Amino acid sequence: MQLRISKFAFQNRAMTTEDLIRTGYRARVANTPDGRTMAEALVTVIMPARNAAGTIGKSIQSVRSQSFKDWELIVIDDASEDRTAEIVKWFIAKDKRIRLLRLPKWRGVAAARNRGLDLARTRFIAFLDSDDAWEPQKLERQIAFMMESGTAITFGAYRRVDVEGNTLGVVVPPTKVSRRMMLRSNFIGNLTAVFDRQRLPDLRFKPVGNEDYVFWVNALEQLREPVLATPGATPIARYRVAGDSLSGNKINSLRWQWENYRRNLGFGLVRSSFYLTSYALHGLIKRRPSKDA
Repeated sequence: MQLRISKFAFQNRAMTTEDLIRTGYRARVANTPDGRTMAEALVTVIMPARNAAGTIGKSIQSVRSQSFKDWELIVIDDASEDRTAEIVKWFIAKDKRIRLLRLPKWRGVAAARNRGLDLARTRFIAFLDSDDAWEPQKLERQIAFMMESGTAITFGAYRRVDVEGNTLGVVVPPTKVSRRMMLRSNFIGNLTAVFDRQRLPDLRFKPVGNEDYVFWVNALEQLREPVLATPGATPIARYRVAGDSLSGNKINSLRWQWENYRRNLGFGLVRSSFYLTSYALHGLIKRRPSKDA
């Protein structure tokens, strides 16, 4: 049985959104065998970092600025050679909801996120890279929507910005996404997604190119049902587009996606070609300049 909170209760502002979520969550997992208490966070934010001293401060601060306060942040420092760990420790001294794990050797983003999943102590999981950022209402809107709708995964619109923070475009996903739709394009922006680990307990990243795409395709395959976008076209996150090697990144992405279709999904030549063409076209649409840019 999935937990739901009535629309009447959600609209009753005498209780905060966090109060409603915490009350429902307590009823759901109060008797967990590992002895977790409701004083712990509801959401774990997993942030892999590699030589991110120039950007990670803003990323962490965007988590600390959330209107929803019941979270823990796990930063996985993937053998950084700069001041990344020092900056994270500075934040830890100010906010005990933040934890740091330093990997002695470079493992890659998939392994770093998996270590975060191993350490997470909550039902809901979100991801944020160390050069991206969230809007203040992101978690509040999404956790409330998940509790109301029962969707195992939610995601939303995000803003593509340059290194100066200027808007390049806004990506708005479909309201509902199925595995079949995901074969055509990655409609789930990793920095916007939250998933319910109670429904997807064994989900892990694979060490492949476009690892976040494969992660969400596997999630949808396990669920065997569509998942829902957080309502509204207002961006809930900011995806930072680096100014260097953009052409090379696009070529790499297409090469990795071809490998995903052929090897990870086992598609034949014709089917892989069809889906890769669709994937490339959707990628161009995502990169269209915004009217507000």
